[in-house]
Amino acid sequence: MSVDSRDVQGVKCSVSAPWITVADLVRQQEIALGPKVAATFHESGAELTYSQLAVQARSLGAGLREIGVKAGDRVGAVLSNCPEALITWAACAELGAIYCPLNTSLGSDDLRHVLREIEPKVLLIETGLDTALLNCVVVTVGPAGEDRHLPFTSLMRNAETFVPAEVAPSDPSVLILTGGTTGLPKAVVRTHFSLMCGAVRYLAMLEVRADDGQLVNGQLFHSAAQESGFIGPLMAGIPAHWTAKFSTGAFWARARATGATLTDLGGAVLMFLLAQECSSHDGDHLLRAAICATHGVTDEARQQFKVRFGIAHLCEVFAMSETGMFLFHNSVSHTRKGSVGHARGWCETR
Repeated sequence: MSVDSRDVQGVKCSVSAPWITVADLVRQQEIALGPKVAATFHESGAELTYSQLAVQARSLGAGLREIGVKAGDRVGAVLSNCPEALITWAACAELGAIYCPLNTSLGSDDLRHVLREIEPKVLLIETGLDTALLNCVVVTVGPAGEDRHLPFTSLMRNAETFVPAEVAPSDPSVLILTGGTTGLPKAVVRTHFSLMCGAVRYLAMLEVRADDGQLVNGQLFHSAAQESGFIGPLMAGIPAHWTAKFSTGAFWARARATGATLTDLGGAVLMFLLAQECSSHDGDHLLRAAICATHGVTDEARQQFKVRFGIAHLCEVFAMSETGMFLFHNSVSHTRKGSVGHARGWCETR
């Protein structure tokens, strides 16, 4: 397996980003970790092992190919965090198709705009979305939708006969729709290799251990959850614990129940948790480190959070949809107060 020639800088471990695709990574972990749990989902209680993720991705890939999805096609998804969302992304990677997870809170006008932007061949939805004007195949996840929609389960085929497409690490893997701060949302292209770079940065930043687990607070349509909830833990071989929506009141109970050691805390999330009434159970968890983008949060608040909740490491990052979540970051062993850290390889910055 060829690798990129640049090493991660400024951290104890020295690793290179593998020149592989998302599908390659899923297959590698299927072989290495098979029955180990890759992801859990709070609301449904569902779990995905590495083997299940890989086999179901090939099975769905065969079904998507049967209805006309090919390399370069876009597959949209308006889904909450669920097993089907991860399986679909992995299936798209097998086909060379581009996964396009969309914000589940978009109003009808914004949704129509982003669908015009990405022009999906297929759109996966949960029930209740108005699809009357959509010019694509609509697949329903969950309870049965309209008669003209295809149920997700109806696309599953024999995984053993599936032949993956020829996909290069430099090919697009996912489109991320930006927040549209200067206008309507725009589609950002992330290649397979750029996601591998993000995963290696994730491992280096948190100095991930074999017994770690990630408590995911974001949504899969955002690059934070994509890299710290799916691609990063997938490369690390640790479980990611998903919920459909972040809840301040339920956060610590979920942390205790999952036994997670790692999490992601945006500035608002950190402040929401800090604003809760103090409890004798504030330190009853195993979290040791958190990824933070805490612009606007005072150093005093950061220190209060660390002391009150006993989380030793808050690893600051600088992120954009275009660059990935961890372009700059501090790490567990190398943190500088008031800094977002160093550039971590595979990029030129100034």
